[in-house]
Amino acid sequence: MSVRLENRAASQLVACQHHAVNQVNLGQLRAARADDIAQLLSLWGLLYSEVDPASTTPWKGHAREWFARSVDDNMSTRIPVIAVGGELVATAIGTIEIGVPNPHCPKGRKIRLSPVTGESAVDGRTVMP
Repeated sequence: MSVRLENRAASQLVACQHHAVNQVNLGQLRAARADDIAQLLSLWGLLYSEVDPASTTPWKGHAREWFARSVDDNMSTRIPVIAVGGELVATAIGTIEIGVPNPHCPKGRKIRLSPVTGESAVDGRTVMP
């Protein structure tokens, strides 16, 4: 395969040295659902080094309630997830905060984004969203 570079004469054509690229799609990108809350809590805990899923620390109850309210709230929250074989391996939590409009933020809205990744149970590799 030859590629003509801009402003090159026909005698200066170069062959493309790239080989075929194999892409492996291990995960499914989708919106979080109410039945994902337990796994979302585990991933969220990893962000704060809380690795014991059986832990009953106080923040988990509040976070569980927040996820229950927010998972279907498309007006102020988006929670995409990557699932591999039914297990969540990554998520990103995006929220819109409404504040007082000002010269730097005419509508008063701010977006906060928190990406979270975990270990894939399929092969032990960390999956990045």
